[in-house]
Order: sequence, then C-alpha cells, then structure tokens
Amino acid sequence: MIENLITKCENLMTLIPSNLYIHSSDPQETIHFSKLTIPNFLTHYIEDSISKLIKKKYPPTAEEINPNHVYLYTNPFKICYLTWLISTDESPYHTITLGPLITEHLTTEEIHYFAYKMKLSSDNCFILESFYGIVPYFDKLQLIRIASLFLDYLSTDPHLPQLIREDHASIHVKNTKPFENKFKPFDFVAENYATEAKVLHAIEIGDIDYINTLTPKANATDIIPPRFPSDPLREQKNIAITINSISLRAALKGGLNQSIAHSLSHNFAILIEQQTSLDAIHDLTFNILITYTESVRKYALKNYSEAVIHSVNYIRTHLTNKVSLSEIADHLHLSPEHLSRHFKSEMHMTISDFIHKTKTEESCHLLTSKAYSITSIAYIFGYSSPGHYAKMFKRFMHMSPTQWQKKNHTHQ
Repeated sequence: MIENLITKCENLMTLIPSNLYIHSSDPQETIHFSKLTIPNFLTHYIEDSISKLIKKKYPPTAEEINPNHVYLYTNPFKICYLTWLISTDESPYHTITLGPLITEHLTTEEIHYFAYKMKLSSDNCFILESFYGIVPYFDKLQLIRIASLFLDYLSTDPHLPQLIREDHASIHVKNTKPFENKFKPFDFVAENYATEAKVLHAIEIGDIDYINTLTPKANATDIIPPRFPSDPLREQKNIAITINSISLRAALKGGLNQSIAHSLSHNFAILIEQQTSLDAIHDLTFNILITYTESVRKYALKNYSEAVIHSVNYIRTHLTNKVSLSEIADHLHLSPEHLSRHFKSEMHMTISDFIHKTKTEESCHLLTSKAYSITSIAYIFGYSSPGHYAKMFKRFMHMSPTQWQKKNHTHQ
C-alpha cells in the first residue's frame, strides 16, 4: 500500500540529511519529504532534475524493472540524486528519488565557475557556495550502502514497534557540597557584554581586521559557568547557536541582503548540529563570525540612496552580462545623467568603473585555480575579448590576469 511506502520513507528520512521524493504514475502525484531548504534560485534546477528523472523512468524498460538497479543522476551543478523504481499494490511502479547530495568535494573556484556559467548573480553565487556546505557528501561505497539500506527496507512490510517503558529517572541526591558564590570571583557579565558589543559592532561595519584578532579556540566557559558541565560539546553548540543568531541580527543591521543573511543563518544552524568534536565546533564558531563580517563588507549597502542600491543590485544580478549605464537607468526609470551624477557622488567612482571593478574582483576566484582559461573567464563575465578583460583587470587589480594567477595560485 502507498501508506506503507510513505511510512517507510518517513522512517528512513530520520537517518538521511537530504530530501526524498515519491512519484506515482497513477495517479500522477509527487510526495516530498524535506530535510534541506533549497535556495529559491536553485529550486527550478532541482525540480527540473527531478522531473527529468521521472520522465526517463516512465514507462520503465525491462532493464529498469530490475529491483536491484539504482540510478545516480548528476545535474549541471554537480548535485546528484539516487533514484530507483518500486512497485506497490495500487500502482505498478513508483519512482523513489533521494537528493540533493554530492559525490565529490568542490572547491570555491569550481562552485563560482558553475554559478557564473549558469548566469547566477554574485549574491546567489555566494548563497550557492554556502548551500554546498550543507549538502551531504557520500563516496561510492557510502552510496551503495545507502541504496542497499533503502532497497532492503522498502521491500519489507513496516513494523510499528511497541515501546516498553522502564523508568530510571528518579533522582538520587549525593552528599556533596553545593556550589556557593559561583559567580562572585567573576565579573563575567560586564566583560562578556563589552566583548559582545565589540564583536557585533565589527560585524555590523564589516571590520574583518578586528574579527581576525579573535582566536578560534577561545572558550567562553572560561568566564561563564557551564550550563552543561557533563556535555562540553553540547555547551559549545549552544554557544555557536547563540553566536549565529546575534551575528545574523548584526549583519542585517549593517545592511546585509536578507536573502544572503538568512541563507547563512539556516546553513550554519545545520552545520552546528553536524559537528562531532570540540575542535570542529570551535572552528565553525569562528567561521560564523568571519563569514558574516566578510559578507557585510562585501555585500552590504547601508546608508546609500535607493537609486544607488538598486543600481548595485542590478549590476550584481547581471554580472555575467554586458551592462551599461543607459540600461541601468532605463531599468530604474531615471535619466542616465541623473543616475551617473548620484552614483559617482555616493560611490566615488563611475558606474562603468564599478561594473568593471566588480567583474574583475569576482573573476579572481576563477583565476586562482588555473583550471579555467583566461579566455573562457573573459567570456563568462561578458567581455567581448580576452584583451578587453585583461585591460580592465590590470586597471583595477594592478597586475595582469596571468600575474595574478602566478601570485595566488593554489595547488589542488
């Protein structure tokens, strides 16, 4: 029965940090179990991938009817899905699809390359990079084991367990001396509020230099009595959750785009619970502060006029296209002269210079890896020729693209 299939899938999804789709051909419907929140701009590609998988499996061929066959599909973003066919009493076949997941770790440069090839804005490119950080990774052996688990479990009838309760929760009071004046030796309240205020102000104004003076290994329990003394990992996770929350508010106050801010917050919340060691949670907590601060510095547009804010957002959205002053002015229903004057007054550069500066700065990610030719990078960012791109790059980065590669190349 389809109810049994749904119940079994719900049970399995408690173990898998991804999404699952059940599609039946008769009637035509898709049931969705969600563990990952997909960024809005990526939803279309995810749904398109699922739709292609379903269409390819109906009607199933004789080979596809094999109950041991599980198919691995990879979309243009190198996001993967496992899919297979299963029959029930109501319908000859259902398509079960598990994903998104990844089967290889991608570098920042690879993610940016995919994003710009797919004509994503710079904001969405950043969100995509953050999203890759929470998509579950499985190697070949793990994929086989997951597929085996699903196949074996889905081929049997579900059994509802009967819970037998045994209560061992009674409290045994130990004859130990209670804590007295625990807070007296520590003036931690004033110290913590002062430190917190400095950190939040640094995030709000994008002061990455101050954040870098902090240490990833700083242990808040040195000055705050622990709430979970028997579980230090839980203690640090709770601290990380708090830091994620207050950093989000500081970044929003600093003018960070809401979509970027809330995407970061959501992904960090998932990553916090995935950590299994104190070192890992310390590093992640520090990374939360760094990421919010860098995002404000790079993307926030606080205290600018609406015309300038809309202009910058338009440029970032169309970064891989040829963008001009007249095009932006027409989009904002302003005269080019009026927009040009206001933009230069507030940004201290012309719109044309800002466009080329933003394009060349964003292209640095791709140059660093040396995996992509200067010619292909030039065309990705909408330049008519590699020569024009190289000229603009040297103007704003003070060296040629080739010199940048030599200076910043990372060996992978």
